[in-house]
Amino acid sequence: GKILGARMSWEVNPLFEGDDATSVRKVTLKLTSAWETVGACTAVVGQAVSGGGCVVESNFGQLCWYACRDVSAMTCDPIQCVDNALVRDQAPGVEIELFSQPYFQGTVTQEVTVAESKDMLVAFLKWADPDGDKFEMKSAGRSDYWVGFDPSSIALFAAGMNPIVPTFIPLCTGAPENDGSVATCRLGQLENYYSPEAVYPLIVASPSDLSKQAPSYLKVSDLDGHQLKVEKAQSYSAGAWTADPREGQGNVFYDIDPSGPTNGPQVFISSPTNTLYEAKSFELVDRTYDRLEPTDLKSSFKAFSRYSDRQASVQVALSVLPPVTGRCSADNPPPFFTATPNSTTPLSASHVTEHSCAWTAGFPGAPDCTVPLFARSPGSRTDSYYQVRVRSAFGFPVLDASCGDTQCDLNPQPCCCRAQREKACGYVPKLQSGASFNPGMLGNPWTQDDIGKFFTTCFVATAERYSLPVQSTNLAQDGPCPSLPLCVKIHITGRKPQFVAPTPLAANSRDSAGADVPQRTDVGACLGYPLQLNLKAEDPDAGDSVRIFLVDSIGGRGNIDFFAQTLAGSLANGTADCGAFGPYGAVRTGDNSNQTAASLLDFPPGAQPTISSDSVMAKIKPAVVYSDGGAEQAVRYALRLGANNGVINRLQPPNPAPGDQNYRQQVLNVNQIVCGAAYDNSRIRFKRWVGDRLDGSGGGFEWRRQSGHALGDLRSDIHCWNVKLQAPPVFVTDATKGCFRTANGGQQRIYDCTPLGGAPGDYFEASQTTGNASAYRALPIGAGQELQVTFVAADPNPEDQVTLFVLEDPGVPPRMVVGRSTCTPHSQPQYICLANDQITSTYPDQNYTVDYFSVGSSACQRATLKLTWTPSDADVGRDFKVCIIARDDSSLCEGQGPPDATSRGWFGETQCVQISVTPPDLSWLLPPPGG
Repeated sequence: GKILGARMSWEVNPLFEGDDATSVRKVTLKLTSAWETVGACTAVVGQAVSGGGCVVESNFGQLCWYACRDVSAMTCDPIQCVDNALVRDQAPGVEIELFSQPYFQGTVTQEVTVAESKDMLVAFLKWADPDGDKFEMKSAGRSDYWVGFDPSSIALFAAGMNPIVPTFIPLCTGAPENDGSVATCRLGQLENYYSPEAVYPLIVASPSDLSKQAPSYLKVSDLDGHQLKVEKAQSYSAGAWTADPREGQGNVFYDIDPSGPTNGPQVFISSPTNTLYEAKSFELVDRTYDRLEPTDLKSSFKAFSRYSDRQASVQVALSVLPPVTGRCSADNPPPFFTATPNSTTPLSASHVTEHSCAWTAGFPGAPDCTVPLFARSPGSRTDSYYQVRVRSAFGFPVLDASCGDTQCDLNPQPCCCRAQREKACGYVPKLQSGASFNPGMLGNPWTQDDIGKFFTTCFVATAERYSLPVQSTNLAQDGPCPSLPLCVKIHITGRKPQFVAPTPLAANSRDSAGADVPQRTDVGACLGYPLQLNLKAEDPDAGDSVRIFLVDSIGGRGNIDFFAQTLAGSLANGTADCGAFGPYGAVRTGDNSNQTAASLLDFPPGAQPTISSDSVMAKIKPAVVYSDGGAEQAVRYALRLGANNGVINRLQPPNPAPGDQNYRQQVLNVNQIVCGAAYDNSRIRFKRWVGDRLDGSGGGFEWRRQSGHALGDLRSDIHCWNVKLQAPPVFVTDATKGCFRTANGGQQRIYDCTPLGGAPGDYFEASQTTGNASAYRALPIGAGQELQVTFVAADPNPEDQVTLFVLEDPGVPPRMVVGRSTCTPHSQPQYICLANDQITSTYPDQNYTVDYFSVGSSACQRATLKLTWTPSDADVGRDFKVCIIARDDSSLCEGQGPPDATSRGWFGETQCVQISVTPPDLSWLLPPPGG
């Protein structure tokens, strides 16, 4: 036989890196190759090639491998080989239609055991090419990646070896070294459990006019979650290999690009210059993590792609055949077009052919995961019509039985339509379970165990031209002629865990400029009552476990960690110009509450941070716990005056200015924004990288890295909770507790700020005034004198608006004038402390911090209400009690504990005055001189 193409992939046993008792040092090799049919060999779908005169080794070569160890010098075990007894992948027939030749493709797998003393494995297809008329792939296989690797005992690249699609598998040793050092499997050396994978048809045909074809792409993936690099891309023609710089050589790709959907490396097909073969060869190398979880969580990748840097390498080689004489023309084959009715625009590089489909029981549920494909009749001849088909490319499962060789002109099929004068033919395969939904294509039907895997199917469009009129007996004048392959890659993903009730998720949060903040919810930490921040998360995928991680990742000036229990160094005084605050002391409770940092990986004792396991199998810290059936976590915190955990009475200056009305003023520390997410255990469960890929930024800005560090698991959207410290308004006064003065010769008795009773220097706590007669100020007033009393209330929340009310019980004396509650704007430093919490148009992609400042303005954080009364002689001897209550406009504490917190605001303390009316103070006046 003659080889036309091959590709190699492999998997390392998940227990390879275990200890001496549990280690399973096995690697499974998978070799797929395409060949010309050999008459003596029978190739049946699902069975290995066989036959009485079929010599597998000479006709199809051998799968070979050897293990090595490189210390001071490289030592290798002898090469071992097995016959390439490939199992046919596809039923015969398609290759005749596409290429008019009897080709076939098959796969062989081999489990290899690696000795404890070896830490690398090389595998390749060995084929002698007995006729010598086929291109030699050995010269395509030796890129810069292999420089320095060619032990003399093996001479892999020597003349006559002819290694086809060689692959390098970096491993680790399991036995202690001769010098007594620890086996490298105990030091996290194994970083590749999965090979990179590159999928493309191993045989393609080159259309006559390539300018009319849609771009064609190599589909790449790596279940380790690594970056991928095209190390070498070459074409073979007329006996020589040449590099094509257009094919992404040296470029870095992702199987799921963090910046958005892409297509992977483009494959450029050139029209053959002769009737022999043209070949293409791609070497795909991964870039493993230099550090998967450094201190700043910015996962980095190794800069070089070499065997010596322990990167993995695979290759794919394919043949490009010339157009079949008599079938193809300048207008045939048809191209793939954009998926719009009557479109005449071929697909461009912007058309994404990579999709994610979420697995559900009875996959995929609603909406259907569909891949629309559109081809178009290639010509507009008035004497002809076309039968246009969308079909699987060589080596991939057929679409369904109705898309076979029968004419569809009288009975159009889903993938075949009669077209005249450039009519589009659409084929929309639905990737569901059941016989009517193309089982086998793109790996469908899937099971839950396929979550995280990638499946690729490549399609071609063909057209056959017939002469009019339409008759079932018509013979094709030309065609079928295949287009360039259109490869579609599907990533099977699980469904993300999600927060559910009672988790507060209302879209009610705004920044300090009034802009809505997406994915953030305000919750009130109400003075004197426990915070009610209870989180619950569930995962819709059966069998998944869930954890919740919540962190205060928003830093800034004066913004200390909500969960810190002590403060040290520069943080010990809190925000000194607003007050000396202590730690908030919030505590996580419930499931996974012992995870206090975003980092997940467990390190060998004493080795952090120099040694870590940077692989998809890396162990997780014991403190990180996933819970079956969902997870619940709460934040325990109670804002209390006197506990110094977020609220204080304003410090008074040693020499207050006259009329300084700030006594009893309460000051709140900065609100705390905590962010987090719910995570499933898919990386541990499926033993592959399932979630988003890392791009070196660790998931964005610092606060997002800390809040959303998934490390291969599926993660909910990051949600933040703005814990707003809430307290009701309090009455404020001055050092004299009333700002008392007289005017008009003593006829006016004026209190310019809240009169407060009690002993001198006793200002009472806010909780000690309501209903406490000792806190009430006694105000004597003589009949005929005017009494003016101004109550001043201030709210600890600068953004709140305060309103004062006179209580109906006990009411007011007759004829007393009650003024309106009036706002008193303020912009005094050391009085109003504000947080600069402002997002930008790029949020959440911004370096988000919240800074605490002691300068700001507030329109109605302080309000006054004035009482004016002149008692008459009839009031002499009577006592009157008048009570005022203050309310803010925040509804955050409604239903959160305080009984006086309502939907209209939180009613604070009640302050009363006791007014007693005395007789007029009469005295004799001396008569005027001469009077």
